[in-house]
Amino acid sequence: MRIILLCCFVLLIGNGGYAQYSYIPQMPNEPAFTNAGQLKLGGTIGFNHYENQAAFSPLKHFTLLAGYFKGWGNQWSTEYGASTYIGLSPKKKKIFFSVGYTIGEGNINSEELTKKDWRGSSYESRKCYYQTQNIQAALYYKYDTGDPNQIIGILFKRVQIQYNYLYKDYIHRTTSNSNNYQNNALSSENITVIGHYIVLFGHIEPPEIPFYFNWQIGIKPISGVIEFIENNKAGNTPVDRIAINLAVGINLDFY
Repeated sequence: MRIILLCCFVLLIGNGGYAQYSYIPQMPNEPAFTNAGQLKLGGTIGFNHYENQAAFSPLKHFTLLAGYFKGWGNQWSTEYGASTYIGLSPKKKKIFFSVGYTIGEGNINSEELTKKDWRGSSYESRKCYYQTQNIQAALYYKYDTGDPNQIIGILFKRVQIQYNYLYKDYIHRTTSNSNNYQNNALSSENITVIGHYIVLFGHIEPPEIPFYFNWQIGIKPISGVIEFIENNKAGNTPVDRIAINLAVGINLDFY
């Protein structure tokens, strides 16, 4: 068993989508629990980020949620909260509904080289700090006829992001001396942006080992949120692409 658990931690990676300047973790955290005592620890690695998620149901109908996102450009975000789940078919215990609320925060502090020649180097600087409030709801179906157990469902998530500050600058450093020329392209404070997820998801749970595999496919909020604010200032973010996420993790049942 110890060897299996060690392998689970080593393999706690998957394939996430491209998440440049993303302001929320790429994958909504929906553990799809059906009873108390269940624990899931999972994660994924993308092209320029990684993230981890945890969920635990200490009591029936109640789940604790947590997530951490680390991306390119000194980018990070956290998310934590709780949800409740109930069975809609009490006799067979096949169909479940969950609703949850989470809060989070995040930061971007990057300086990207955009041009370099004999006259000097040009950089694009982005800095922001934000807080999030999130509401999510899911409907899922568990069918355990056969091997392995599987869960499939649909999830909706609303994300409200409050930017305390957001700056974007173009910086040029000359080679002849140490002079820096800075152009303030964007300087905003206290801006609220709203985004939405609609995702189909599934969990595959082999019965004899504590693994689970998670897949998600759906539409997600725009990733380049700084460019969106620069052009539109505030409001609802448009949905700009399809997101496909895969993850693997540990699945334990204590009760």
